[in-house]
Amino acid sequence: MKKIISLCAALVLILSFGISAMAETNENILEISYVVYDKEGDVKEFGIIPNLNARYSWSGITLENGESVSFKKKDGTPFKISSGTRCEFKLNLSRKCKIHSEFLRSDASGAAKETVRTWDTTALTASLEYTTDVQNGSYFYWRTENASSDAVTIKKASFTF
Repeated sequence: MKKIISLCAALVLILSFGISAMAETNENILEISYVVYDKEGDVKEFGIIPNLNARYSWSGITLENGESVSFKKKDGTPFKISSGTRCEFKLNLSRKCKIHSEFLRSDASGAAKETVRTWDTTALTASLEYTTDVQNGSYFYWRTENASSDAVTIKKASFTF
């Protein structure tokens, strides 16, 4: 009986350390700003995607056919990323659909200079990895367009680098 109690106490102690360690690693997750554009390129809506520890819910971003959304830092500027940095962009969608995404190099203000990577996919969860190749680093952001006939909602978006 004493061995069972000791084992349970040890498990509780081990799990409590694991939970606090996980909480610490999630504290630095960035909030991402987004801007939704209609088919003509006019701004339809904008907002902030909360980090994973947010204590409020987020309804997502709904894109109609041909609408697009760009993802940048919380202040609306592009991400400054050093050369050789591995980047991963993930989207969770409300349904399986066709989307077109681009990883764009820009200037510090966010004006696009060139598309460095594109991908088209039909999926419920989309993910793209890219390693930057410019010598001194540069500014980047992501853009995704709904290429399916019906509306889709982006339920979760994350950017890791």
